[in-house]
Amino acid sequence: MAPSPPSLPTNRVFVVQFRLQPQGASSRYDGRVEHFVSGQVARFHSLEELLAFMIRVLADVQQQREHRGAIGAPVASWGRSVAGQSYTDPTRAREGGGA
Repeated sequence: MAPSPPSLPTNRVFVVQFRLQPQGASSRYDGRVEHFVSGQVARFHSLEELLAFMIRVLADVQQQREHRGAIGAPVASWGRSVAGQSYTDPTRAREGGGA
């Protein structure tokens, strides 16, 4: 029997890493987020920045899906930019793994 398709599509998966904040810090939402499929990365310092990145990436995913459906063929990898803005992780760039 063939495996069933995943109920949660991988093109909507994000990995979110929160930094431990000291007591009394002004922001409780500080960290890094990465889109699982495309590898797009952003650092965030507020819940609004985290959500804005996720919304931009999901809009790109939807646009790519619509484009793929319009031409009937897969679309090449998107790289590490969203809406003209580049999102890189400086720690990965130092290690030789960044974009």
